[in-house]
Formats: sequence, C-alpha cells, structure tokens
Amino acid sequence: MLRKKMKIKIQLILIATLSIYILSPVLLYYLLPQLTDRGLFGDSFGAINTLFSAFAFIGIIIAIFYQKEELELQREEIAQNRKELERQADALEKSLKLQSATSMLNVYSIILDPQSGLKNRIIADKDLNEDKIKNEFLSKLSYIEQNLLDKE
Repeated sequence: MLRKKMKIKIQLILIATLSIYILSPVLLYYLLPQLTDRGLFGDSFGAINTLFSAFAFIGIIIAIFYQKEELELQREEIAQNRKELERQADALEKSLKLQSATSMLNVYSIILDPQSGLKNRIIADKDLNEDKIKNEFLSKLSYIEQNLLDKE
C-alpha cells in the first residue's frame, strides 16, 4: 500500500514537472514578446539552476553512502550465513559418524548376544573367536568415546 502511494506521488511530480517544462516556452512567448526580455528573464534563473545542480550532486553522494551501508550489511549477513552453514555441515558430519558407529555397535551387540545364535554361526563361518569380536566391539566403543563424544 505504501509503495503504491509513493508511486502515485512520483507520477504526479513527473507529470507536473513535464507540464511546466512544456508550457513554459508558450507562456514566456506570450508574456514576454521581446526576445531580449526573454533572455534577461532566463538569465535571472542562472543562480537557481546552479543551486538545483548542487542539490542533485549532494543527493547522488548521499545515495552512494546509503548504498555503501547496505552493501556492508549484506556482507555481514552473508558471512553469518556462511558460518551457520559450516556449523550445520559439521553437525551433520558428526551425526553421520555417530550413526555409523552406532550401527556397527548394534551389529557387534547382536553378534555377542548369547540368545541370538549368530555368534556361533559367525565364529564357525569366519573362524573367529569370541575374544576377537569383543576386542573389535571395545575398539569401536573407544573410537566413539574418543572421536565423537569428546568433541561436543
């Protein structure tokens, strides 16, 4: 709603300015019939022309400063977003490692469970003993403790 009102105001200002610009030569022709009178009348606005040029230049400088501030804010926001994305990537990587280690621990716990019956089949198939499986289980558990849980 605010933008629509601002757009209407800008359009009205442009229409008024163009109307004055288009009608001024016609009015001056009828109001000041002598060419020398029109020349003197135009020269009397030289100082105002310089003043408006200075205002326009100041406006450009102010716009540049505003744009510089906006760009600095944008850079800060991009840097914050980058840090947040890195933090999320680290958390995801840690979660994947923990999930992988947990899966391995689940496998070892099933193997070592006396009720599952898998222990005897795996030991028979792989020609492994129970101590070796327990050692692997403990090494995976220590890996989790050292590498994943300590870094939190």
